[in-house]
Amino acid sequence: MSSPVVAEELPNLEATNFLKLLKAADEPLWDGCTKQSKLSTCVQLLNMKSTLNLTQTAFNKFIDFTKGCMPNDENLVSNFYDAKKFMWPLGLGYEKYDVCPNYCMLYYGADAMKINCDFYGRSRYKPRNLTSKGSNKADKQLRYFPLTPRLQRLFMSPYHAKDMTWHHFHKLDNEVMVHHLIGRHERSLIMST
Repeated sequence: MSSPVVAEELPNLEATNFLKLLKAADEPLWDGCTKQSKLSTCVQLLNMKSTLNLTQTAFNKFIDFTKGCMPNDENLVSNFYDAKKFMWPLGLGYEKYDVCPNYCMLYYGADAMKINCDFYGRSRYKPRNLTSKGSNKADKQLRYFPLTPRLQRLFMSPYHAKDMTWHHFHKLDNEVMVHHLIGRHERSLIMST
């Protein structure tokens, strides 16, 4: 008797791109480099840009200098644009929404086209010179980091998917809640109040 054939589902485009990025975690920065990978270096450089509040020009000049100090077979990104493009499959993007300068209103959904705050009447946009060209600039913005892509990435890994569904498969009576610490595989009983 033959065993049943199980068809493996092919990953979608986002999952494929994410898996390619994970391979970069094993890709050395140059042949023989054992301390850094292409991915770890790119992440650290972008972190420095953010924490040190570097401009794109400063970041690009820093990359040029760094590349000049490395062997010719280096595998480092060329500039800020390439670094962002390289990291895009991680799904760390965000959505920007205009908010009232007093933080009392979000210009979203039915309010997306409004120009003044419903509560204080303040303008949504920065004042601008009448001779300047271009579109209005929002006075304040909110950056929203969507949850769905992050959950999808966690469920790509069988290890993390098992941890995230642990509560569903380990239900107990209503008097005791069982908590599973992800990564440690420890259980602690917390008495409900």
